[in-house]
Amino acid sequence: MRRLERHHSVKQAAELTGLTARTLYNKRWKGELKGEKIGRKLVFAESELRKLFASHHPTKSPADVAA
Repeated sequence: MRRLERHHSVKQAAELTGLTARTLYNKRWKGELKGEKIGRKLVFAESELRKLFASHHPTKSPADVAA
């Protein structure tokens, strides 16, 4: 059975990455971060946040981003 990927709200993503909500919106607008709309809310897949974290912190392990 396929497991669903966890998604995070903009607020949760900001807390996890240490970036502001505005920065996350800007990165999505520029195409640097993929986000999805669920109803009226924007959410980010955990895998996308891991990629973003890895690109900003190449010497740290991205395993702790959403743990």
